[in-house]
Amino acid sequence: MLPEEQDIAEVDLAISNGLQTNHRVLDLGCGPGLHCLDLTRRGFQNVVGMDISPPDLTMARDISFVRGSWFKLPFGQSFDFVLLLHSMFDSSMDPPSIDRLLSEIKRVLKPGGKLLFDVTDGDKLIQSHSHNGKLQDRVAEYQNPTKNGGVLIYRSRTWLKLPENLRYLHEQQWLKDGELIYENHHQPLKFYTGVQLKDMLDKAGFQFRQLPPPIDDDSIIGDDYSVFILACKTSS
Repeated sequence: MLPEEQDIAEVDLAISNGLQTNHRVLDLGCGPGLHCLDLTRRGFQNVVGMDISPPDLTMARDISFVRGSWFKLPFGQSFDFVLLLHSMFDSSMDPPSIDRLLSEIKRVLKPGGKLLFDVTDGDKLIQSHSHNGKLQDRVAEYQNPTKNGGVLIYRSRTWLKLPENLRYLHEQQWLKDGELIYENHHQPLKFYTGVQLKDMLDKAGFQFRQLPPPIDDDSIIGDDYSVFILACKTSS
């Protein structure tokens, strides 16, 4: 599935959970603005995209684009719905930073306003890397013959670091006829358990519930460990 199709499915999810065309919408970490563009195609006329760098495309006239810090949003209490998608929530921020971000999002949401975000399911991640109560690395290796009679080998390893800083690490290697031709060490991905998420959202003044994926196919939307959360502002 193309990235644009993924974003369309995520907008569908937001609409099915209360997003309306008369709402003012803030897309945090909007990147190229695909969520924003899809919203305007559906009749939304008050859409704001915000990121730290300019978008990769020219925004439609019904979209306002703002550059700035997520931790000091240049808005008052004026939004009905906030989108924070593509794992922005857990990609690089530590818990104090997430507390600050949630506080800012709550501040700019109207009473009863909603936040939709995706996050790595820490409970599922820990379970998938556990055997007999102990954490284990997950390794995989695949071999394919090449046209010249050689062998192309793909190896991957994922592992977790617990308990102080919950991190998910992933490395990949490609070997051709025994020679390393490509290696990639992914940056550690922070993740949070359900209890931790509840504590952070309760502290920030949100009620929340987990949503089913917009498309029931892990290979299309996110991965095996992504979940979508709808959080509702509980007070002014």
